[in-house]
Order: sequence, then structure tokens, then C-alpha cells
Amino acid sequence: MLRTLLAAAALLAAMPVHADTITCAGEGATIVLDVTFDAQRAGGTVTAIRAETEYDTLSTDEAETIAFSAVAYDRIEAGLESPHVGPMTLTLDIVRAFVPEPGEGPETGVVVAGVARVAGVGTMTLTCTGL
Repeated sequence: MLRTLLAAAALLAAMPVHADTITCAGEGATIVLDVTFDAQRAGGTVTAIRAETEYDTLSTDEAETIAFSAVAYDRIEAGLESPHVGPMTLTLDIVRAFVPEPGEGPETGVVVAGVARVAGVGTMTLTCTGL
């Protein structure tokens, strides 16, 4: 049993991962996410967030922390907390839509957009690149 668990852990550790930077902009804000995807790009983790508005900058490089993240092939959700503002300083929901093509060819008609809510600023729509 232990040998099976160790073999599975070693296999998972050896699987390649893909790191991407996703940039979203709209209505006076720019939000940049660093995301690490698993080998199949079906899931992953948000590892860093930086949001700049005309009023403030929020960043995991500073005092803010990632409260939650959910990463799938076609959707990313994340929340950011700030010790100065409180829980859910930023919530972000990004959706990726595309036209599936038969075979191994590239996807066409890819659109990546999202909605963010920034405390003290409001809710805004976003257009994103890098996903």
C-alpha cells in the first residue's frame, strides 16, 4: 500500500506543469495573474495576482494574500484578501469560450473575458489575454 502511494506521488511530481501569465484589462483596471496549469491544462493553481486601478494597487507581492482559487481549462476564479481592507478585496471570474474543431488543429474563435469586483472601486468587465 505504502509503495503504491509513493509511486503515485512520484508520478504526480514528475508530471510537467505549464505556467502562464494572464493579463486582464478594462474600465480603469489591469489585473495580472500567474497561473500554474497541470500537464493536461485541465486544472491548476493561481500563484500570484497583481491588480492596478486608478485608486490603488493590490498585489500578492505586497501584503495581500490569495483567499481562494479554482482553475479549470475554461474558467478561473480567484479571490484576494488585504489586511488593510478585509476579506475579498478582489474577486475575479474569467471564462474562456472557443469554437471546438475536430482533430488536432488549433482552436478558433477563442474569447477570454471576465468580471472583477474590487473593494472601493466596484465591478468591472475585463478582456483577457494569455490563456
